[in-house]
Amino acid sequence: MLRANVALGIGLLFVPVLAELVAAGLDQGPGVGLSLLLYWPFHLAFAGLALLLFAALNAQLSRRSGVSVSRGILVGAAFSVVWFTLAFIAVGQLHISRGGLL
Repeated sequence: MLRANVALGIGLLFVPVLAELVAAGLDQGPGVGLSLLLYWPFHLAFAGLALLLFAALNAQLSRRSGVSVSRGILVGAAFSVVWFTLAFIAVGQLHISRGGLL
């Protein structure tokens, strides 16, 4: 269960980090990855997508193991909060290292 959540979290983290790094390669100012994580296409859309994916993954895993699906959804929501916190720190640090301001 933990392995699947970590794999999903790393996969989701690649999107804003790669956006920030590709923007750096294209000589665009810092903030693309942070904007993707927080504001694009609307406020907290990517975090909402992460919440849905973590909840669905954990609901499926809990159903397979015989645990309540609602408990799996709550575990997925908790994983998504932890993921968002770590993703914000990682993308924010990359943003700051590129010269951006929070």
